[in-house]
Amino acid sequence: MGNLNSLIIANGRTWERVFIPNEEAADKTSCLRKGVASSIYETKSQKVIRVFVNGPLPLHNRDSEFCSNKIGNCGCIHSEVLACSWILCNPELHDLILLSSYSPCKSCANMIILSDRILGVVYRTKTEHYEDGEELLVRNGIPCVHIHDCDFR
Repeated sequence: MGNLNSLIIANGRTWERVFIPNEEAADKTSCLRKGVASSIYETKSQKVIRVFVNGPLPLHNRDSEFCSNKIGNCGCIHSEVLACSWILCNPELHDLILLSSYSPCKSCANMIILSDRILGVVYRTKTEHYEDGEELLVRNGIPCVHIHDCDFR
């Protein structure tokens, strides 16, 4: 969708309001490493319809001992994966934008591609691996935009 940048710029102030701040996501998760939130924005209703935070599966009931705090192997599920799984369970959803507090990693980018209903990804903070996930998304026709790279004038 080539006009994602236009949509982002037109709704710039809205995007800033719908993002969950990284600090707030950290308060909502039981992941010991990093709090990440992903929101699903429905273009038809122009609303955020669901928010997910990373962490252990709900069956672990926010058990902080489940997270090992090891880089790349803490055991928690990324918020993007939880969001995409929910999208796949709700076939009536289409034309969605994923808003994430951090840039998606390569595994999350793969899940976004597989969900087949996300038009684009907008993220707030670049991580050390942002280029890998962003490149994979763009190569598969899904624009990936760092919100702070946009000019909202």
